[in-house]
Order: sequence, then structure tokens, then C-alpha cells
Amino acid sequence: MEGDPRRLVKMRYYTTQQTAQTSLAKIQEMLRQVGARDVVVSYDEHGRCAGVRFSLETELNGLCYFNLPLNLQGLQGRLDLLWRERVIGQRVADLDRIERIGLRCVQEWLHCQVSLFHTGMYTPAEAMFAWALRDDGQRLFDVAAEVLALPPPQRGTGGEQGLR
Repeated sequence: MEGDPRRLVKMRYYTTQQTAQTSLAKIQEMLRQVGARDVVVSYDEHGRCAGVRFSLETELNGLCYFNLPLNLQGLQGRLDLLWRERVIGQRVADLDRIERIGLRCVQEWLHCQVSLFHTGMYTPAEAMFAWALRDDGQRLFDVAAEVLALPPPQRGTGGEQGLR
């Protein structure tokens, strides 16, 4: 993907002015509305959001835990690639801004998942399967990747397919 700028798409929300706190509040409110029992925000050593964990009652296994990590390095790599390939007009290097962009993208992703299970097209467990956690804390995506012998996602290179 890196060598073919025709395949690069301008990222939504890369110009967002919405604060990280506003995105987190909207994420927490969406989760509350769908019945999340608890929501925990984790932060890195610099005080930036590292992810959102929550529990939700599911049809599969009762209370299920999910983790939506925020891969700021991966996002920064993708933004750098988009800037180098002139897909976006300005370089994004400020880590606080990258956190705002990442949280806004997670907020939008979660909104789409919630919409899918409100329509009855998917259950919460189906919509969020990849981010579900086993009792040992391992994501179900990682378990499936091992079983299917998928290569691990590359992190921090701008070649990510999504947030981790």
C-alpha cells in the first residue's frame, strides 16, 4: 500500500477539533446506553489514552469483556504516510492531536457497531467479536489469528489496517 498513493484514502477526522475528553465522554455514553456494566479508560505514561475496556452482557457467555486499544504509534505512522504521499495537506506530529484523532475514530467505529446491533443486523458479540477478551486477557482476534496462522499485524509502520 505504501508505494501506491492511488490506494490511500484521506482519513476521516484528521482535522478534528473535538477534545479527547469529549470523545471519551461520548464513547462512555454510547456504552452506557447499550448496557455496559463498567467502562475503564487506561492511560500511557504521558497521560494519553491507551484504550477503553468495558463489560457488556452478551448472548454468548453472559458478561463479556472488551478492549478497544488506541494504537497511537500506528496512527502516527499512517498520518505520516498520508502526508508523505500528499493525501493530506499538513503533517500531524503533535501527539495530543494524534490522540484526539484516534479517539474520534474509535468513537465513530463504536457508533457504527452500536448502530448495527440496534438495527438487529448483528448482536453485540458479533459486532465486537475481535475486541472481546478471554479470561486470560487475550483478544479473540489474536486467538483466531493463531488458529488460522495469520501473520501478526505490523505496528507503528503506517501499514496498519486499524487501531489496536
